[in-house]
Formats: sequence, structure tokens, C-alpha cells
Amino acid sequence: MKRKIFVVICIVTLVCLFFACEGKKSGAAESTSGNISNDSANSENTSKDSAKIENGGIITIKEARELVSKNEFIQPEDGMKFVGFDIFIDNEKGKSDISLNLFLGSFEIKDSEGFTYNPSIWDVSEPKIDVNGTIEKGDVLRGWITVEVKNNTKLTDLRIRLNTAKTKSDWIKIQ
Repeated sequence: MKRKIFVVICIVTLVCLFFACEGKKSGAAESTSGNISNDSANSENTSKDSAKIENGGIITIKEARELVSKNEFIQPEDGMKFVGFDIFIDNEKGKSDISLNLFLGSFEIKDSEGFTYNPSIWDVSEPKIDVNGTIEKGDVLRGWITVEVKNNTKLTDLRIRLNTAKTKSDWIKIQ
């Protein structure tokens, strides 16, 4: 029984890796209407598009927009859409390293009804943020995360959760 479970897990992992690699080969997504951008956010002080992380770092949403995948195998389900976020994490003034882990929910996005979403594992926009790594003290990281939501969903807030899933930033309002 344990062997069957192990084989199933291995097969699912290989299929996921195959589709993830296909997404990188096929190119990045293109944006659609609904571009939300604020270039006034900076790493020195938090703005309405930024929030402090408990270790002293800062997370900023540089841009948020609806995305269309160019990869025929990575498409939202009927009645759904992809929304991407260009995320900048500044750990230059952080007191410790920031460890990200996709399986512990590194990012949470909340909608107007209070539901929360985790980023997709698919590469819909590039460069994709490395959500399984460490941002060392004194370093920065920037990249895209993507979430799949219903077409009529209004996303309102985003925050980062660190490797313990207990440590997190404040919610950032999505403009």
C-alpha cells in the first residue's frame, strides 16, 4: 500500500514538473485591461502598496493585473481568470533571513467576500518569484505570483507568510 502511494506521488510530481517546464518554454503571459500600477512604492518607507514584515523587511506590490497565458496547456478553467502580482521583497533592513515555502502558503490573497487564495504553481507570468527559497538578510527579491479566481472576483488584499506560516506581514490593499 505504501509503495502504491509513493508511486502515485512520484507520478503527480513528474506531471506537475512537465507542465511547469512547458510554461517556461512557451513564454510569458500578456496583460489585459485592468492594469493596476503604482511606481511611488519604494523600499525606504512603506506606502499604500507596501507592508512591513515581522522581521523588519518590506513587501511591495509593484503591479497587479489580469493575465492571459500564452501556453495552451496552462489556461484558467471556464469562468475563471488569472491575476498576476509583481512582488518586491526588500530584506535589506531585515533582522533575519526570510524563508519562503510554497506548500506553507508563502502568499495569501483575499477577495471582497473574505475568501483567501494561494498562488498557482504554474508559470503564467515571468520572471516567477522563487517561492521555495531564502531571501538573506540584506538582500532583495522580485518576481511574479499568479492566482486563479472566478471572473467576477474582486481581490482586495495580499500578504506574505513566512516559513513557519505563523509569521506574516500586514495585509496590503490591492488598488
